[in-house]
Amino acid sequence: MNDQFRMKRDLDLIRAILFKVSNEPAEEVRFRPVEIEGYDEETIGYHVWLLGDGGYLDITTNETAGGSFAYVQVNEIKWKGQEFIDAARNQNIWEKFKTKVVEKGGSIPFSIATELLTSIAKNEFGV
Repeated sequence: MNDQFRMKRDLDLIRAILFKVSNEPAEEVRFRPVEIEGYDEETIGYHVWLLGDGGYLDITTNETAGGSFAYVQVNEIKWKGQEFIDAARNQNIWEKFKTKVVEKGGSIPFSIATELLTSIAKNEFGV
């Protein structure tokens, strides 16, 4: 991957992308870039690529000869993406999750983020 795409993961953007993909009709998100208000196409494309690389989305990429992305297309949300969305859907749970991440330094591996989010959701539901 081209170094221009190396940027910090944005958990709010990841959540927004997964929400959009899970809530929109397939024809609204397939074959076109995902659009999220307040974010540029490059940042969204990178995060969509990360979600594809991590197994949360099924994606198709079209790279230029130089190795940078011309576009990243979402084909569908995968099981892991649905699991993340189910855990992150409740705004109260999401805010508790973000507070915990900030308390611990503000950066967290995504696999641990998913576990933490699930743990907070379990506590909220008394499981």
